Amino acid sequence: MHKVRPTQARIARSIDLLLAPLHAAARWLRCRRAPSPPSSILVVELWRLGDVVLVTPALQSLRERFPSARISLLAAPETVSLLSGQNVVDEILPFAAPWIEHRYRILRWHWRDLWRQVRRLRSRRFDVAVDFRGDFRDNLLMWLVGARQRIGFAFAGGGALLTRIVPGEPDRHQADQALDAVAALRAGRERFGTRLWISDEEAREARHWLERNGLRKDRRPLVAIHPGARWEGRRWLPERFADLADSLVRFDGARILLLGGAGDDAVLLEIRRRMRSECVVARPALRQLLALLASCDLFIGVDSGPMHIATAVGTPVIGLFGPQRPEWFGPYGAGHRIAMADVPCRPCDQTVCSRPETSCMRLLETRAVVDLARAGLRAAERAPASAGGSAG
Repeated sequence: MHKVRPTQARIARSIDLLLAPLHAAARWLRCRRAPSPPSSILVVELWRLGDVVLVTPALQSLRERFPSARISLLAAPETVSLLSGQNVVDEILPFAAPWIEHRYRILRWHWRDLWRQVRRLRSRRFDVAVDFRGDFRDNLLMWLVGARQRIGFAFAGGGALLTRIVPGEPDRHQADQALDAVAALRAGRERFGTRLWISDEEAREARHWLERNGLRKDRRPLVAIHPGARWEGRRWLPERFADLADSLVRFDGARILLLGGAGDDAVLLEIRRRMRSECVVARPALRQLLALLASCDLFIGVDSGPMHIATAVGTPVIGLFGPQRPEWFGPYGAGHRIAMADVPCRPCDQTVCSRPETSCMRLLETRAVVDLARAGLRAAERAPASAGGSAG
């Protein structure tokens, strides 16, 4: 969810002033009422894996409210397989939004491709479009697509392009903000958590993979550690991950599954090199990652997509937070724990810290994470079976 600072808020107000001539067109479009109930709904969530996971409660709510509607999710291409077999949307439309990769560097945008995608969406004549981010560019996209009813936030401008602005609360979690948006369509807010199912076949393949790699299920806990993060400011030191893993092996008999994705090879090798105990290293594809995480007793990782995936498959999480506020983007639901240092500059832009020797992630001590992880393992022993898992 887009959380706006005072400077960004002033920019948003300026954008809305510049858009004032569009008010008349927007008022005309509001008169074209969508059918009730709508037969087609476009949901816009163009960011990363974790963002898509955090809107699954809203997607579940929409599906329950409108069981006969065709619900289409407009999402980044790399997230398409995440919702495979989940039955919360009817289709996932890949959309590579240039403002995700290039932000406001519009000279790098592929304008011809962008307009081609907009025209294709416009031909679908959606009754309703819903956005959860409050980004001016997303609001403009919904307007260009021509949905009869356009619901979203106006954190960063573009309120004139919406037919209904959802009031935003600055300290709401992203998942709750998404539920607030679909509540504008009288969809329920309660009883929905992040949840991703894996198939029986995926569960079997994960179990066989673990057995082949010496991680056959037994009484010893299986702990997944995922050190990777897109932004440097969210990363923890490799030597601390290694010390953490060794401590869990020594004191709790844990078996360590060290996970990573594209671009994580160097940090995975560095952690394994520094560890004194054994571990298994894997770089699974997305659906395999879901199944492996569902087989683990605990997940430990930085603020990232895999952290949210772990919560959605029912695995308890120890989330290591630095620049971002867990109140906004933390693991959603009960039974998870947050490790973070107390710093006055949170939140920040998350890319590269201007004070690397005293950054929030460097100030996060290994001992604090070990204590939380051991408490998480003790709680996992007492916990009932998770809500996620396989769906045959």
